[in-house]
Amino acid sequence: MINNQMYDVFISYARSDEAQWVLSNLVTPLQNCTTRTKRPSSIFFDEKDIGVGANWRKVLSNALQQSRHFVPVFSSVYFAREECIMELDMALLLLNRENRKNFIKPVLLEQCQLPLYVEIFQGVLANDNNPGWFDQLCQSLEFVPIETWTRVKILDQPGDIQVNRTLAPIRVALAPPEKGKHATITELEIEAENSILRGPTTTQVENGYAEFRDLSLGTTTDAAHLVVSGQGIEPVRTEPFSVWDQVAELDVDHGATDKPVDEPPGSTPVKFPATGRPVLFADGKALAVVADSHVHLFDRDARPLVETPGVKLAVPIRIERHSGSLLALADWEGRLYLIDSSGTVNQRTLCRSTRPLTIAGGLVVQDDDAYVGLWSGEIFRIAPGAEPVMLFHHACGVQALEVADNRVFVANFNGQVVAYEHDRLCYSVQLEPVIRALKRCSRSLMAVGAKKLYQIDLDLPDVLPEDRLPIDEVATALVDSKLPVVIDAQGRGLRVDEELNILARFHTVPGAKPTSCDLDGRYCVLANPDGSHTLLARQPNGRSEIVYSHGGALCIDPCGAVLALQKPNGFVLANPAEIVNKGG
Repeated sequence: MINNQMYDVFISYARSDEAQWVLSNLVTPLQNCTTRTKRPSSIFFDEKDIGVGANWRKVLSNALQQSRHFVPVFSSVYFAREECIMELDMALLLLNRENRKNFIKPVLLEQCQLPLYVEIFQGVLANDNNPGWFDQLCQSLEFVPIETWTRVKILDQPGDIQVNRTLAPIRVALAPPEKGKHATITELEIEAENSILRGPTTTQVENGYAEFRDLSLGTTTDAAHLVVSGQGIEPVRTEPFSVWDQVAELDVDHGATDKPVDEPPGSTPVKFPATGRPVLFADGKALAVVADSHVHLFDRDARPLVETPGVKLAVPIRIERHSGSLLALADWEGRLYLIDSSGTVNQRTLCRSTRPLTIAGGLVVQDDDAYVGLWSGEIFRIAPGAEPVMLFHHACGVQALEVADNRVFVANFNGQVVAYEHDRLCYSVQLEPVIRALKRCSRSLMAVGAKKLYQIDLDLPDVLPEDRLPIDEVATALVDSKLPVVIDAQGRGLRVDEELNILARFHTVPGAKPTSCDLDGRYCVLANPDGSHTLLARQPNGRSEIVYSHGGALCIDPCGAVLALQKPNGFVLANPAEIVNKGG
């Protein structure tokens, strides 16, 4: 019930003349209904709700105020009864004083002359000429008759599972009460008992079947249930199953005889004493940890490659990119930091002009060179040990950047992608106002827009049209691997190939962002708003599933061979394949 309301329906009728009809044809059938939230209906009917010796006027007044709907049974007798007129007047007062929309739902027992002040309320005529009147009333009240519920059978019972891991798909079949009829239900929903359910909780029904995919449970329990329901559906529960915690992460112990899961095979477990956002170089040969004020750099044996306290940052970093051997960091004030795996650090100021928007919009690392495009429109190339060289100025600014062969591709703030060769404009194509990322593919350029993905010919200004994405507006994207990842604000994600085919869908927490991946697209690390991280892995069947959850920071190296995990006193390295095979 909403607020302090006790009743769904208040029945008003001429008692001495219509009591039996109202009880048999209205009250009892309404009591055999549920609300749209599957709760049994609550009907106020004076013969059962006013006790002996009660102040019936006060009971009526209180009940009417605490009802969601007022259903008067209009007839020629109704308007001749003082009690009926009193109830109708109280209902009209509530309607006007409390602005109760759709409060009065009349039932016309017969064709009769109605007072002008009630003719404005659309009623339902209850006689032999309108055999569907009760169904019409139920629809208006958002009631579902119990005897018309569609039965649901769960075909795939969930098994015991680790917290935050993706459940196997759950298929359900719908069967109507009468044989030979097809269910008219178009959508089902699912919820969890004793745990937090994550993922798409609604699904469409096709040909009497439905399937829930990409679900996970966020808290541990020994007796979880999933409940499938829907409008006109009798809720059904799965068999109980347990949700167990991830395998405890073991602290590094140099004297341990059994190799912990966090230890990569064939190496000595060590800790990297730093706090921040980890970035692994190829094969884990070096680890950078980016904090707000410093960047710490270590070799594989946790020896510092840069003197303590590390590379000092003037302001926090806005964009980072790396090629496996070179890490490029662009801050919020036009500075660029280039760090290689040997510990060489080059800091450059990108623009000393008086333009106010000297903020990096796009950053690309190719081999040992870095390319930067600023919001103000300047495009720079920075070679190892050299000063930045401005290639050209793009008047409409830079929100994304890519370099392919001898061409520079700019996504500007007008929603265009513009191709330059050296400083000569080759062509431009109009896409959409927000472009999240550009990616060089083998035969084309991929553009990730907020609403669509685009495939642009590298040589001709041709854009292959793509349908709208099957998720909401893209909030974040990571295009550093063969299988780019895009995620919307609700946590619904896609993995696509270079031809823009959707290879996998997944669901994570709202606000999650992809932060690192390997080049082949086997793994992707997602950062959650609460600071925790999850590892998304491509399965042999092609699906992408969350296979590991971690309370701290995570990072995968570009080769997919090493995973960095944050511990209380620093970072340790792990073999991602071992973690996946051992279930976390």
